[in-house]
Amino acid sequence: PPDREVRMISFKEFEDITNKFSEKQLHGESIFGAVYEGTRVDGEEMIVIKLKEHRRPSETQFNLVVNGLRFEHKNILQLKGYCDETVEAASKRLLCYELLQNGSLDRKIFGDQSLTQHPWEERYRIIQDICKVLQYLHEECKDVHMGITAGNIWLDNDMLPKVGCCGLSRIFAADPTQIYNTKVVGSWGYLAPEHIELTKMSTKSDIYSLGILIMEIVTGEKCPSNDNGSPVSFITNVRIPRRCYTLSHWSQFIDLNAVPCSD
Repeated sequence: PPDREVRMISFKEFEDITNKFSEKQLHGESIFGAVYEGTRVDGEEMIVIKLKEHRRPSETQFNLVVNGLRFEHKNILQLKGYCDETVEAASKRLLCYELLQNGSLDRKIFGDQSLTQHPWEERYRIIQDICKVLQYLHEECKDVHMGITAGNIWLDNDMLPKVGCCGLSRIFAADPTQIYNTKVVGSWGYLAPEHIELTKMSTKSDIYSLGILIMEIVTGEKCPSNDNGSPVSFITNVRIPRRCYTLSHWSQFIDLNAVPCSD
């Protein structure tokens, strides 16, 4: 089981890890904040999340929540450390996780190191493991994730997926199972219609995001990243040209660049 105490790290060390939050080390934006990749002085590679200002808890609440963000699940990225400092009259709250060898899933699906180099069994296992994490969060932890995206899934040396940012909904809402936000947050293309229209988030919203992610993994197509498109239009655009009513038409839907199954 993981250690229950999460190490506190100074803001200065976070600056060193990210080269003062350099644009070159910015991995992307998540629902929870800007995501950076960097390296500690001892050579350990890290993922750093610079948390957004939205609905910030008190210092005591924050420390209690952070020290509860350790999960006994092989497919959850474990929190390594955090920062909660005031620097030049501004609150600085950051989290860091271990950076895994194969990077994030979005780079495997859409980047140069494509999943097409891996057999279908591997894609299926990745999907299966992500589903197990959501089941664990929803049923055992009574949490909603809020940020299921390809950019928030990380792969180790054996292509074992680990879901990042688990439990962070506790930082942004008092009741993580039913969250009402003042504005739409998150990666647009993964958001359920009720979240876009009603700013309402629940475990069902996570399942919707999971469905979009599965379609990306299976088809190799990317959902919209801004409000120029919606998850509904993404689903429609993928389904219409690849409509498959029977098993004999399965090849019209999947990413044909993928390595076939061994059998």
